[in-house]
Amino acid sequence: MNAATAQNRAEWFIKFRGRANNYLAAAGYDLRKATEELEAKRNNSK
Repeated sequence: MNAATAQNRAEWFIKFRGRANNYLAAAGYDLRKATEELEAKRNNSK
C-alpha cells in the first residue's frame, strides 16, 4: 500500500476492511459476536 496522504490510506483501509468483513460474513463468521466474546474474555481476565 503506497498512499500519498493519510486521507488516502484511510480510504484504502476502509474500502478493503469492508470487503474482508463481507467475505468473512459470507463464510459464516460473525465478527461482531467474536469481538464481543474477546472483549468479555479480556475484561474477565483482569
